[in-house]
Amino acid sequence: MSAGRPFAFLLPRGLSACSVSNLRTCTPPPCFTNKQLRQSSTASATRTDPSKWLGQIKERIGKCLKFGTDKEQTQEAADMLATLGREWRQLVAGREGFVTKPGGDGMLRQRVVWGDMDSMSHVNNVAYNRYAESGRIEWIHHMARFIAPDKKASWNAMWTPKGDGLILKTIRTDFKFVRASNLPPNVHNADLGKPMTWPDHISVYHRITEKMHDLSDNPEHSVTSFKLQVLILSEKHQRPAAKCAEEIVFYDYQKRKPRPLYPFMIEAFDKLHAEQESAERSAVEKMNELDARILKLEKKTWDREDAVEDMGGSR
Repeated sequence: MSAGRPFAFLLPRGLSACSVSNLRTCTPPPCFTNKQLRQSSTASATRTDPSKWLGQIKERIGKCLKFGTDKEQTQEAADMLATLGREWRQLVAGREGFVTKPGGDGMLRQRVVWGDMDSMSHVNNVAYNRYAESGRIEWIHHMARFIAPDKKASWNAMWTPKGDGLILKTIRTDFKFVRASNLPPNVHNADLGKPMTWPDHISVYHRITEKMHDLSDNPEHSVTSFKLQVLILSEKHQRPAAKCAEEIVFYDYQKRKPRPLYPFMIEAFDKLHAEQESAERSAVEKMNELDARILKLEKKTWDREDAVEDMGGSR
């Protein structure tokens, strides 16, 4: 295996498939002025959409490699690409407050089946709600296993209509891939995102939107529902395919009416809420660290005062 193949799936479109170690001898890309290249530098991770940030930082690394790097710089680029390959879920989902470690995820790398597609060969819109539902069930099971294991039986019984259970009250789904049929006037064809299709895999994450103890002075006697946000990631595109907003009601099937959440549920949700905040902070710190590393690499390659693009001449 050539030295560059481990990073091939991470390199931005337009970058040659030849090995990273042989980038200097590849067919040279179109010439860019330093001013044009400098305009591609991105804003802070705290102000950038995480999925866009992921694509942009790959492009920036690829631009440095195409311009020409020495052995040390090539290794630095390879290390950053490897980090993005390992941790992209923690960065994209974690930046939005989703916990990606065991206990926070709903479904990880679930296969998209052929039957999920519609006549246009795109994943049917209804399928996304099923993904959210299946992820929600798994999320509660993981809650029972990792967040509040002493109440495992009670958590696992909540999806059965036998006593007190959780039922979906509302769901709103926003589809994040742009299709040609609903392309906004300000979006050009070059910006058109590919709809999710088979084959692909999805990862589904849920997050609690509020601290339960913030909702009432005595929440265990008054709060009968809670709200969740859902992130459905396309593994192939490494970006959100859909986002959902859900409201879940705690329901007494015997009395046929909503009932207050148990204190152990409120405690578990608040514990998870704290982990969500920690996941977001960690993601921002990592993104800012990578931003600093790529900026340093840019300053050593195309953004040097004496920078001259390596056109692949013989040595």
